[in-house]
Amino acid sequence: MNPALIITIVISALVAFYFILCGFLSRMISFPKKHTYEEAVEYEKTVGNWGDYDSYKKEPFLLTSFDGYELHALFIPAKKDSGKYVIISHGWTYLKTGSVKYVNLFHSLGYNVITYDNRGHGENKKFPCSMGYRESKDLLLMIDHVVKKYSPKVLGLHGESMGSAISMIALREKPPVNFAVLDCGYSDLKRLIKEIINRTARAPVFLYYGMTLMSRLLYGFSIGQVRPIDSMNDNEVPLCFIHGKADDFILCSHSIRLKEACKGYSEIHLIEGAGHAMSLDTARKEYYEIVKGFLSKVL
Repeated sequence: MNPALIITIVISALVAFYFILCGFLSRMISFPKKHTYEEAVEYEKTVGNWGDYDSYKKEPFLLTSFDGYELHALFIPAKKDSGKYVIISHGWTYLKTGSVKYVNLFHSLGYNVITYDNRGHGENKKFPCSMGYRESKDLLLMIDHVVKKYSPKVLGLHGESMGSAISMIALREKPPVNFAVLDCGYSDLKRLIKEIINRTARAPVFLYYGMTLMSRLLYGFSIGQVRPIDSMNDNEVPLCFIHGKADDFILCSHSIRLKEACKGYSEIHLIEGAGHAMSLDTARKEYYEIVKGFLSKVL
């Protein structure tokens, strides 16, 4: 066989394998294995996060987003309405039920709480996750819904992991919110994916470039577009960054970078011994005091 033909076949096979692999990795991001309602309830009860959640009044509702996609949401009114509201955004692969520990926190502070399932998560129909690109637009509509329906005196955001990134990207549009608590979010998705590829897969970083191309072609967004840190340049909403020092999924350096980039008032709290999204679980009393102290300063 002609050597040139052999080389061409080998190169073509390697290129095909590269893009198949990148397509597979992109699919893992956009269609991950998600937690079920039953798994979330069992876990949150096991680790002691459930608290008085069963005693709260709950009002489920649907919100139709900008492209007709329906989001399942839950309104949990405060025991005594204070005009204070908070919208909680959960993390990648989780669901609104998993936000119970933050619901309990804000409910204890007299807040009306809104939780909802991100696209493709929880009760929502199957849909590719874009790690904050489309989800931030959903959050903006949720904010608009709360403002129009309840006319809040105070409106805040709480986000965990991807939910934190969603909240930050939404801030770029200057929504009428008074504060945001941002737990273990990433500063930009490109940086995060390169770190994970290098740290866990021990794979060549150039896989990232194929992944972002496949994400754009297959799922309608580019990994490089998901940059929460860009919202920090002119941000004036008070921010409270919280991150576990032992987080080996999204390193706490992401929150440090975000804090340094933030124009307006912000504070950062690094929790000793806390892994990813485990800050409240690890240091419940400290977490409550951090949030209460932050709110007392900025409201």
